[in-house]
Amino acid sequence: MESNPDSALSIMLGINTATLRSSRRMHMEYIMLLANAQNRSDNPMMSLEELLPAMKYFDKEGSCDQRALCLYLAGRICVLHHDSPMAMEYFQRVLLLSESAKGKIGYKTLYRTHSQMAETYHEQKLFAKAAEECMIAAEIALHNDDTLSYLFAKEIAIRPLSMAGRYKEVVALARECTPEFTKRKLYIESAQTQRDALNAYIQCHQYTEARQAMQDYEKHSGHFDSMGRINKGKEMYYYIRGLYYLKTGDAILAEKNFRLLLEGHPDINQKEGAYSGLLQLYTRQGDKDSLGKYAKLYCETHDTVYKRMSTQDVIQIESMYNYERNKLRAEEKSQEVVHLHIYLVIIAFLGAISLFLAAVLMHRRKSIHILEKEAILQSYENEKMKLGTQLEKQKKLAKSYAEQIDQLQKQIQKDINMAE
Repeated sequence: MESNPDSALSIMLGINTATLRSSRRMHMEYIMLLANAQNRSDNPMMSLEELLPAMKYFDKEGSCDQRALCLYLAGRICVLHHDSPMAMEYFQRVLLLSESAKGKIGYKTLYRTHSQMAETYHEQKLFAKAAEECMIAAEIALHNDDTLSYLFAKEIAIRPLSMAGRYKEVVALARECTPEFTKRKLYIESAQTQRDALNAYIQCHQYTEARQAMQDYEKHSGHFDSMGRINKGKEMYYYIRGLYYLKTGDAILAEKNFRLLLEGHPDINQKEGAYSGLLQLYTRQGDKDSLGKYAKLYCETHDTVYKRMSTQDVIQIESMYNYERNKLRAEEKSQEVVHLHIYLVIIAFLGAISLFLAAVLMHRRKSIHILEKEAILQSYENEKMKLGTQLEKQKKLAKSYAEQIDQLQKQIQKDINMAE
């Protein structure tokens, strides 16, 4: 996957997915690895909806590394669909996971996450943040003895640092990276580093290094034809080269390079660069006629570029606003659900207490009722005992009376017998 992602993707696409569906884990791993292969080989990626089942599965059943990889891939899909806010949300989740995972996430995933965040920040013109993310990525690579990734991260940091006007730092990075790329025979990367640092060399008056940077770029970049003309889409190099000649006092070559930007069908950025360069040239020469002409042209193109950039900024701000608003709504809904759960728990608790109290009262009522019955029964027993005692006394008294009657009868009979 790392060394030959194209072959990995071919293998993945050749697998019969029907055989994988018998094992849910294998099927989810296939989805994750396929998305990773698509990303690593710069091929069109699956939709976020297709990746979500794997994300949900590994969120519960997977390792920290698998969870982080799924989140990173989700962020990459959002980047490709120009949804920067959602992409940054996924990248931030990777970083939060790495804080709690404590070394259980592969450094490559963290390295790529920070690199992608740097690119996203750069697109949003947050150049300081972009450079910071590049430096974090470089430190991650260095900590894991990945020198090449370290150099790439430093090289990428040159662009945002240059846009932020931190030219001395750019020069320092170029001086560090260029010889290391050359030593590894990575001449294209070395040339690109020199190209990215060219304006910084000029701004820092390092003209010898600027000249060497131009020679390396024109020789090794592969962007120039046999006539020395640069490939389409790379024409802004003429502006930097013209600026070099302007700073070193060669007005003829400076004007030639600035005018090369106007050949063919230049876009608005090329026009702005050409008019800016020519305006600087004629200002230095004191050519008032040309100065007035190109000042007007530069102002018109600059206003057009500014309006377009402002429109893009508004779209980005609106996108971020919509994202934050939707996120706030989601948080509010989540809070409502939490509150509802709390209310349900409270209601259930109160219901349980009510049932308990009802049971206690019923038990108490039953106990009182039983006690009342026992008291009545006891009174009955007491009365029974009293009646029994009285009955015994009456029986004894009756027996005494019977004996007395019997004695009287005997006495009477005796008296009768004597009288006869």
